[in-house]
Amino acid sequence: MRYLFSTLFLALCASLNAQLPLPKYQRTYSASMTRGYYFQAPTSFVITGLQVPDEKKIGKQNVALYRMAKRPPAYSQSISVKPLFFAAGVDSAKVIPVLPPVIVQKGDWIGVLGACGDASRLYNSYGAPKAPSRVLGVPFTMYRLVMQANIVGNKGVGKVSSEDAYNVSRVRMYVRGQGAAYAYGKTSATTPELMPNDSFPPSIQFVGGMDLKPIVSGAKAAVLLIGKNRVSAPTPFGTLLVSLPPFAILFLPGPIPSTGVPIRFTLPNDPKLLGVRLDFQAAVVTTTAVLSTATEWIIGK
Repeated sequence: MRYLFSTLFLALCASLNAQLPLPKYQRTYSASMTRGYYFQAPTSFVITGLQVPDEKKIGKQNVALYRMAKRPPAYSQSISVKPLFFAAGVDSAKVIPVLPPVIVQKGDWIGVLGACGDASRLYNSYGAPKAPSRVLGVPFTMYRLVMQANIVGNKGVGKVSSEDAYNVSRVRMYVRGQGAAYAYGKTSATTPELMPNDSFPPSIQFVGGMDLKPIVSGAKAAVLLIGKNRVSAPTPFGTLLVSLPPFAILFLPGPIPSTGVPIRFTLPNDPKLLGVRLDFQAAVVTTTAVLSTATEWIIGK
């Protein structure tokens, strides 16, 4: 495993709407039923967006957000719920804005269900059970939430249960003030992918991360460009997605396996970093250089 450590000292401010850490993707559960997670809020915060990771590239996502009166009972007991927010059939490449934003108070029981697919089939993104996470720097644990129905058909209205010992189903939850990472750029069969790592959103005093997947074999090395803005400019090596001149250039020694390598940055506990926006793109070297997709960070708590 390969790690990069860097201290970033910028004061470029931005609006913060960012995500809770999620467990690493393990597998996809394909069914007519919907999975997610629940937790008791350890502090007050505001939910601004939701997004289902689409590892199978299905293309459409569906989400339902709940505030529950109590902890959901273990399956096969259940409680009836109606979502605070519901959306279906949304492009899975986009973060779904939660409008109006949902204000969560400390002690609230919050649940979210989400999967890619449609009324005929759903694809749930599974991570490890009893997943540790944090919101605005305060730790908590995610537990599995289940609905034995397809939320596309019932618009999220139904009965939910808990299965604490089993896999959490991953839904990105964006919270005002939390660190966040966004993927952008068009993917293809030959374009290397620089993807956010949902377990390591960029938050001060924590490790932030992304993963570089060369896609093709024979990657000898890579260069990581760090810019301040997004662009889209065609070049002989692919589409340039970060502004020039770059704020920094980092060398990633090879060989780089086709399965990819992690890239990690330790962020200091410096409030001046809150709101900093950074854009990352890799140039992967094989017989020539090939530009990857890009990741944008907004550093938060």
